[in-house]
Amino acid sequence: MKTILVIPPSTQPPATGVAFGQAGVSMMHFGGTGHFTQVDFTIVNGVPSPGATNENGFREGQMRTYTVNPDCTGSAEIDFPPPPGVTPGQRIHLKFVIGDNGKQIHAVVSGLFRPGETNPTPAVIRSDGVKVKQRSER
Repeated sequence: MKTILVIPPSTQPPATGVAFGQAGVSMMHFGGTGHFTQVDFTIVNGVPSPGATNENGFREGQMRTYTVNPDCTGSAEIDFPPPPGVTPGQRIHLKFVIGDNGKQIHAVVSGLFRPGETNPTPAVIRSDGVKVKQRSER
């Protein structure tokens, strides 16, 4: 379980913000050419995040670009499909470090843009991932 601190956009720092619990899992597929796709399932305060889901209950349609530097640091942006009547959808900027010869990724959110907003919402979010072998690799 991770706790995320979000400061409402109508409040100027140093507001204390609103802390809420969020848990989630995601699977990212890096294409090797600077583009990736992602599926995820997240729960915020015990309620699944909104958005269209596939037959397994995971949100799809998340995609964007990434860059990996020679020192194994990198950055990425994720675009989420917008909810009905809202443009743009949620967008997340990430900074990451790749470890264990490309088998691990450790990331922090460097910018969180909620649906319909053009200014980032301050948030503290981190994630860790491991490479999952595709069925053809097993």
